[in-house]
Amino acid sequence: MQSNQLLTPKEKQVLDSQREIDWLKRQIQQYEQALEPAPEMETMLSAGRLEDLENLDPIESNKDVIDELREKLDVMTQFNLSKDALTEAIDATHNVLKSLYPGQVDHDSFERSRAVKIIIEERDNLTSLFLTGLEQLRKVKNELAQTQARIIESHQENRELVQSIRDIKEQIAQDLDEQRSRDERDIMDSQISDQTDRISDYKYRLEIARNVLMGIILESGIEWTTDDHYLQVMQEIGDETED
Repeated sequence: MQSNQLLTPKEKQVLDSQREIDWLKRQIQQYEQALEPAPEMETMLSAGRLEDLENLDPIESNKDVIDELREKLDVMTQFNLSKDALTEAIDATHNVLKSLYPGQVDHDSFERSRAVKIIIEERDNLTSLFLTGLEQLRKVKNELAQTQARIIESHQENRELVQSIRDIKEQIAQDLDEQRSRDERDIMDSQISDQTDRISDYKYRLEIARNVLMGIILESGIEWTTDDHYLQVMQEIGDETED
């Protein structure tokens, strides 16, 4: 019982096949012994006693049985040889694995399978982290694109506002030049008063535009002190009241 428990399933199958081959050999040997001619059979054949030839029918049937057993023996022999070759291949593979991984026992395949599962889990975790990071990166890119669009829009508004201020300055200068040319001959108190009112109005409008522009620039968070363009704009609108 202990020897059978020590055999692997493959070794048990090979042992069963060998036992069946041995049994077939014994059967063939028994039938061959039964076919050996007895002395009285030779006497009967030499005497020409034909009535005794009927006893040969069992011998012919025994020959058929022997042929059938021989065929089975050939099949089982080939099967056993195949099993032996398979067993040798398995043993060779086991020896190779044992030499490559010394110190490991029958749990090698389980350990390798567990290691593969751990690697697969790590791969899945890394893939999940990668997809999460990719989604976060996509959101950041969208937010950056929206911020850039707002900055471009703010720059356009600032350019339009600066141009509007310049137009106002040019209009004021033109009006003042025209007024001065008209007042060169005869300056009257009423005209001076009108001019003062108009200048005050223009300055008021200019001051409003100046405050609006400065508010936009300051609220937009633009570092105008380090930007040459916006620094020039702030200097221009800061000097308006001194002109």
